[in-house]
Amino acid sequence: MSRQENVEIEACLAVVGDARAAVFERVIAASNSAGLQLGAWERRELHDRYFDLEGGLLAQASSALRWRTCTSRASSRDFLTLKGPAQGSDPLQIVRAEYEAEWSDAGLRSIIAHLPELGCDAIAIPPGSSAAPERALQALGFQLIQARTTTRLLAASSDDEGPAVELALDHVLYDLPGRQIQHRELEVEALRGGVGHRVTTVAQHFLARFPDDLRPWRWSKTALARALEVLHERGELADVLDGEELTRAGYDSVERVLEDLPPGASSPCGGPNGAN
Repeated sequence: MSRQENVEIEACLAVVGDARAAVFERVIAASNSAGLQLGAWERRELHDRYFDLEGGLLAQASSALRWRTCTSRASSRDFLTLKGPAQGSDPLQIVRAEYEAEWSDAGLRSIIAHLPELGCDAIAIPPGSSAAPERALQALGFQLIQARTTTRLLAASSDDEGPAVELALDHVLYDLPGRQIQHRELEVEALRGGVGHRVTTVAQHFLARFPDDLRPWRWSKTALARALEVLHERGELADVLDGEELTRAGYDSVERVLEDLPPGASSPCGGPNGAN
């Protein structure tokens, strides 16, 4: 995220090749050829829980509220993030407002204060609301709508002005009744303002380098989960899977499902069913 401006600029590529587990290794080996000159790779475990207000008000605003527990070798920290609607649907240049704070009473207040900017009513927060994240959010009228876990490998590229672009390799696990489904994607994100064009350039480089393994992906992890639920409800899930992973044609099926969902149920690159 371009944190100084509260704007997120990123590109997203889904891993769709036949040897999906090996794609990340090839991307890491080729990352310096993209002109990134990345620093050391770090491993993080992400536990994400998404919340919405009654009636799906955030979904209707193509926005999302996320509570994330981020665990690394050195620490475990909780963050609250509010994401606004995406500007456009280009998967190689996704731009949206993003407000993030480490979990605390002050952090909760700072995030909730941005709700009116998304068309939602202001919410008064009583003192001490941040003692337990889920309980605090439920007390404010938010309902848990989705949860998932992600193993993330990430590294950052710097230039003369400091950190510029971050590369994240995400292995996502979705729990559906009776089975677990895996999804892998590559994200390229700007770390400050003025370098958004490099996000697209880097994503295009990897698409050209691995045309059979990567595809532009305009739908978020949250939207993908919703599509998997729909396919499961229709009894069509097994038809789009190879073991625990979507087939190449399976991603086409997911996209058709998401395009057919009514407004507010899922949005490209934004919304509780469409925000990463």
